[in-house]
Amino acid sequence: MTKYNKNFFRKDLILFQSTSKKHKIFSNWFITSEKNNPILRILLNLLYEYWRINNKITNYFIFHHFLSILYIKYNKDFNKMPIYSRNLGHLMQRSLFKPFNQLIYNQIINKISIHKLTYKLKNNITKGSFYHHILQAYN
Repeated sequence: MTKYNKNFFRKDLILFQSTSKKHKIFSNWFITSEKNNPILRILLNLLYEYWRINNKITNYFIFHHFLSILYIKYNKDFNKMPIYSRNLGHLMQRSLFKPFNQLIYNQIINKISIHKLTYKLKNNITKGSFYHHILQAYN
C-alpha cells in the first residue's frame, strides 16, 4: 500500500477537476480545505438557497454548476489550488470488477492515494477481482 501525502490535506482547498481547456468542472466526491474556506462558505450558502426554494433536485450536477459559477468569479483563488485530475481518482473504480493484476494495482496506487469507489456494489463479489483483493487486504 502506498503512503498518502500528508501535505495533501494541508492545502487551502482541494477539489478533483477536469483538465479541459474549455471548461473547469470540479468533482464533489472528495473535498478538503482549511476550516471556513471562503469559497466553500459561499457554495454552502448557494446550496442552502437552492434548497430553500426547491424540494427536489432539478439537475444532478447542480453542485458542479455552482462551483463553475464560483470559478468564474473567484478564478484567482481557484488557480492557486493544485490540479488533481478527476480521472486519476476513478482508476481504481474502473478496475474493481476486473481480474486482479498486481502490476496495474501498484500503478494505480502509486499515482494517487485517494480513490472514488462506488456505492453501487454487486451482490456477488467475484473472487480474484480488484474489489475482492481490496476487501481481503483491508478487512
